[in-house]
Amino acid sequence: MRRRALATLLGLAGAACGAPPVPERNETPAVTCKAGPPLPSPITNNAVAAISVGEGVAVFSFLGLDSTKVWSGVTNAAYRWDVGSPEGWRVVQPVPGPGRLASTAQVVRGWIYVFGGYTVAPDGKEHSVPDVNVYDPVAGTWSRGADIPFPVDDAVSGVWRDSLVVL
Repeated sequence: MRRRALATLLGLAGAACGAPPVPERNETPAVTCKAGPPLPSPITNNAVAAISVGEGVAVFSFLGLDSTKVWSGVTNAAYRWDVGSPEGWRVVQPVPGPGRLASTAQVVRGWIYVFGGYTVAPDGKEHSVPDVNVYDPVAGTWSRGADIPFPVDDAVSGVWRDSLVVL
């Protein structure tokens, strides 16, 4: 699979807001890792994001490749797991458009942004896309954001001050 390195700074929510200074850290916080429930079907190369909702946390999985690992197994499926829920993962509205691989997802101001990725044609050719899909985890609906300036896939992303996404 093709890998592309690109650094793009995107302003998603207007001007950067001030943030309080980070307190000094004298101790390493304890981290506990536990396996969650399996997805309803095996998916790889998916985009994942977690967001605070009410008193808990919801984890989302978007897009990816099913267990067939062939071009026709590229999916636009989307799932939600409310951490601690006995129900496990549930299907939510799929990402609009064709399935794709190697997208990245981030949370900004309560919305989940899914960036880029690539589609795979029956002949195996890959096409990177500049798509930005925006998910509202409260309403469970999708909207389309402005395309990013350059298509990306397999990108690393991060959020700065809950207003800018760095790809």
